[in-house]
Amino acid sequence: MKIRKSTIKRRYVGLAVAAAVVVAVPVMPSLASASPVSSSSSSARPASSATTAQLVVPAAQKVAGAPKITWPAYGRARLEVAGLGEIGEIGNSTEQRPIGSITKVMTAYTILKDHPLKAGAAGPKIKITKADVKIYNRLKAQGASLVKVKAGSKLTERQALQGLLMASGSNLAETLARWDVGSTAKFVTRMNANAQRLGLDSTSFADSSGLSEMSGSSTEDLIDLAQAAMKKPAFREVVGSKKAKIPVAGTLHNTNPLLGSNGVIGIKTGTTTPAGGCLLFAATDKVDGKTYTVYGTLLGVHLAPYSANAKKFSKGLIIAARKELREVTLLKKGRALVSVTKPDGTVHTYGVKKAVTAAGWSGLPFTLSLPKGLTAGQTPKIIIVKSGSRTLKVALAPLS
Repeated sequence: MKIRKSTIKRRYVGLAVAAAVVVAVPVMPSLASASPVSSSSSSARPASSATTAQLVVPAAQKVAGAPKITWPAYGRARLEVAGLGEIGEIGNSTEQRPIGSITKVMTAYTILKDHPLKAGAAGPKIKITKADVKIYNRLKAQGASLVKVKAGSKLTERQALQGLLMASGSNLAETLARWDVGSTAKFVTRMNANAQRLGLDSTSFADSSGLSEMSGSSTEDLIDLAQAAMKKPAFREVVGSKKAKIPVAGTLHNTNPLLGSNGVIGIKTGTTTPAGGCLLFAATDKVDGKTYTVYGTLLGVHLAPYSANAKKFSKGLIIAARKELREVTLLKKGRALVSVTKPDGTVHTYGVKKAVTAAGWSGLPFTLSLPKGLTAGQTPKIIIVKSGSRTLKVALAPLS
């Protein structure tokens, strides 16, 4: 399933751009007029036969105000709410940058795509070979984050993913690659193919661990990848676990200290000299009894200590985003939204029967439209409100 720019990345930005075009024109026929009439045809017919319904406000709307987010002075960052859209960003959200161990999110996604795991399942066993021990020793000399292994021992797929994602075991990134397709080079090809399928235009990988500065992505792409990965039960369970016990290595502790506070449910840290401090995160919050997930990413924190500062700045973003996410008013009762011209030339205005509220934040964009297929003389009963992937059909009431 292609995700970005068409579905999962229901590019709320795209919606905003389309809305901006509407704002520039007083009435957009495809959105605002139920019975568009050309100037030549309207002058040729008596006014009494021209019955139209149209918006009397711009189709593009937004909640009053702007989100209050204190963005870090270092790096670039982006915040989104799944299904609702982008809260905000700082820096170029489509420029590729090194991402360090966040690369392992795609490694895990690729493994789970090839070898799906149900919730709670252990999966097949992976035999640790002498080649895997050599990988461990080679990466140890490079100062990489590792998970201890022993030739002849076995890890289940879940345990290998725990070592990969929780302890950020770079050696297990290569072990999993070998297990999946025989070599890291072939596996990286699969990683890049998956990036293309997901529509991650600013993403490419040179390795499975993120040690290479050529493995990079953008803040926009990473949030799309995060949402795709979090749909896989085993991935969601592993990144949401604080600790786990596996053979040889013993007890693993998640490298993400934010986990479990402020609604944080994952996802992955990443730190190298080229990448700086990086963090890809997800946190849940409730609005009117419904759970929403805030996704965010912070890349390129080159303020020492890189990792600690990336976590500190990310915590601030999470707190601010969850504070912004609340019930907001989209449409107020009594505001004229639609006018209907009757055959006798009289004009009637309509608004919503009651105020329309929904989960959102200050500055949330949304659009208004009338139902398609209205005929001459027909008064619309509803107005359609779209925000992100959400569509609301709201009853209209006469104002005059």
